[in-house]
Amino acid sequence: NGNGRTDIALVRQAPGWGSIPVAFSNGDGSFNVTNAGISNFIDKWAPTGGVKVITGNFNCDGRTDIALVRQAPGWGSIPVAFSNGDGSFNVTNAGISNFIDKWAPAGGVKVITGDFGVRSLQYICDQRDQQKRVQNCQS
Repeated sequence: NGNGRTDIALVRQAPGWGSIPVAFSNGDGSFNVTNAGISNFIDKWAPTGGVKVITGNFNCDGRTDIALVRQAPGWGSIPVAFSNGDGSFNVTNAGISNFIDKWAPAGGVKVITGDFGVRSLQYICDQRDQQKRVQNCQS
């Protein structure tokens, strides 16, 4: 929610949920819990085989967002749930050529996040251990 305290979100990677429960830290060991529904992201995409759940501030608004990167053939996009700061999310699923359908499923690839550009936005990149090269895409 952008207040500087670490919160906890639960992303279920098995069928049966249609929401992301979020526990907002009150800073004293207690939490305020929300459980807003989120279509497609949790019930369809997150349980898909080969999906890694990653977090980052992908739109530079100070809140942690959640992205799904599939490391198996079959996807050509990165679903992202942008935090609204109140336990609800705005979901996008933009296509991205080569990155997800070719490079992410390759053997030895690790999904990592970080700020790899000069614009101070979070990026998603994949790294091939054997070739020691990094491919990246802008968020």
